[in-house]
Amino acid sequence: MKINRIFFVLVPVALYWYLMPALNVASGSNLKGFLTVLLWFAAFVLVSTFILKYKLLKSFFDPVGFNMIKILIFVNLVNVLRGLIETNVPITTALGNPFTALSLFSPLAVVFSVVNNSFNILIRFLLILSFIGTVLVLISFFIGSGVQSNDVSAGWELLYPAVFLIGFFPLLTRFEKASIFVSIIMLFGYIGLIIGSRATIIRTFLLYVSRFFTATSNRIMAKIFYPVIVILILLFAYDSFISPMFEKQSFLQSSQLFIIEKFGNTSPSNAIIYKSDTRTFLYKEVLEDLILSENLIFGKGSSGTYFSEYFQTTGDDTDTRLTVEVGILALILKGGVISFVLNLLILLYASYIALVRFRGNEILNWIGFFLLIHILLLFVENLISFNLYNLCLWIFIGFCLNKKFLSSFLEKHDLL
Repeated sequence: MKINRIFFVLVPVALYWYLMPALNVASGSNLKGFLTVLLWFAAFVLVSTFILKYKLLKSFFDPVGFNMIKILIFVNLVNVLRGLIETNVPITTALGNPFTALSLFSPLAVVFSVVNNSFNILIRFLLILSFIGTVLVLISFFIGSGVQSNDVSAGWELLYPAVFLIGFFPLLTRFEKASIFVSIIMLFGYIGLIIGSRATIIRTFLLYVSRFFTATSNRIMAKIFYPVIVILILLFAYDSFISPMFEKQSFLQSSQLFIIEKFGNTSPSNAIIYKSDTRTFLYKEVLEDLILSENLIFGKGSSGTYFSEYFQTTGDDTDTRLTVEVGILALILKGGVISFVLNLLILLYASYIALVRFRGNEILNWIGFFLLIHILLLFVENLISFNLYNLCLWIFIGFCLNKKFLSSFLEKHDLL
């Protein structure tokens, strides 16, 4: 029996992100080298599959979307080469860090939208992974130190992909629905509320709300939710990206300080400042660095770095940083405004196809909302790396651009 190539990508990546924190793998160790080889093996499978299936992609994909994907892949490959030639970082870091060269291979995952049975395999794989992650997290609570704000077990790396399954409830059994619901509650309650991940709170809440609106028979509600997401994206873009360039604080940061003054407690134990962190300083530091170095348009390549005065002062991290915790800043750092615009156009176009051209199909509409919510959270988090989240994201984009998949999906799952 021939094994679907998608396994040779998803399994090595899942192993890497689970074993790295689980075994506390040291940088430069033999185990770290082995796990990095696994990631490059997955990247090789991506590249080879893309080349083998190129004619199918050209035939099945929406022409506009396919051309944008080709341009983005070309830009990313150029930035990988720039990252190897123009960088001052060690070659082991340039090639061995999932946030550098490897991160720019993720868009190639669109190819799995034309590989036979990949949709069903992906759903099954994510179901199994989230179930294993849930069990591992529960075990860590019972045998570990319990629920503590500084205790994030490796199981969470396997649990997080459950967010991709919220919109597929019509295709799942009762047990599978219950399993995903438990996984999402754990993500929302622990990573969101206890750890203080604003992005997780926003993501899980909006994905469930979008699931409700796409499933409801009241289409007026769905029409209301679409512009709400678009308005939120514009507000986040202004408050995070534009406002900090002209004002000392963004609106969210001003709100954070108001909360702190109101309650009169800035101690880390209550974590008010932790949970309200807007990362506004990252926008100022990254954009100022790129403007001063004249790299704003094309970026600095896959191994590009920026100087952080904040981390130099606090000592929480190195002051010369390879990546940024905010997605759009990471895109601009590596590939400039060109890369950011290309990624944004592809996401918007894929969501347009899912939401407008296939209006009324609740699963495809939910995928469209998923992509819009991803855009929204690019202004807050959504790290650009070679991980399960980004690979699944690009597979979803591929499904939206694949005309043959969409037509066959409607025949099998006509949920109007």
